[in-house]
Amino acid sequence: MPGTADNEAAPYKHTVISNPLWAVIIGILAIGFLYLALPESLTFGPNWLLLAIEAVLLIPLIFIGITHRPIPHITLRFFAFAVLAVVTLGLAVSIVLLVNTVINGSTTRKLFTSFSCTALDH
Repeated sequence: MPGTADNEAAPYKHTVISNPLWAVIIGILAIGFLYLALPESLTFGPNWLLLAIEAVLLIPLIFIGITHRPIPHITLRFFAFAVLAVVTLGLAVSIVLLVNTVINGSTTRKLFTSFSCTALDH
């Protein structure tokens, strides 16, 4: 049948768009370093704890990025959600402690520095 080839739809091509892994790692580590800058009174545990947990969770992702090994999608999702959960929990605790400090009173300079670090994390 003449002309049927022109009327056929082109096969669907699946395009995978991937974000650069290094940009994600730099962003996560930036949050950890900003959390490190917070005073001990506004962090849960030592202020380096969030950065240490992030580093432990990022090591497998960095290894995957360097070796280009195929990893199941569910594994990548697990690590991504674990990092997000840790960062969110750490920031939520800091905000609660910051509000508690504001209510109970504190020096203006300490609050401004703490608020700036917390706001930059978001």
